[in-house]
Amino acid sequence: EFSCIIDLYTSLLKRGAAIETYFEHEMFWTDMGTKEDYLKLHSELLKKRIIQDEFENTGDGGLFMGDNVSLVDDFIWKDWCVIGSGAKVGRNVTIERSVVWENAIISDNSHICDDIVIS
Repeated sequence: EFSCIIDLYTSLLKRGAAIETYFEHEMFWTDMGTKEDYLKLHSELLKKRIIQDEFENTGDGGLFMGDNVSLVDDFIWKDWCVIGSGAKVGRNVTIERSVVWENAIISDNSHICDDIVIS
């Protein structure tokens, strides 16, 4: 669903609300308002161009999996890939440069590329 924070700010200002700001010096931030931005962020995290605690120890140079992921031995990942907790990956599946959300199900014989799979 499309959402724009600027619309909220405009509405608040029209009602006379004050908007305050806070600048965080120690934290990384990026816009991920499009599919391309969202995938680019994950690529940068997994290629360790951006360091965040939960991505520091991926161990597989671009594969990050949550807990209780169900997959079989013939699973192939290319370049980088995120698979959320509880996801189920069928047989003969290839995932490249994609994010699979928690509890998503990927059917047998699927090739997922440059995409986001939601549950």
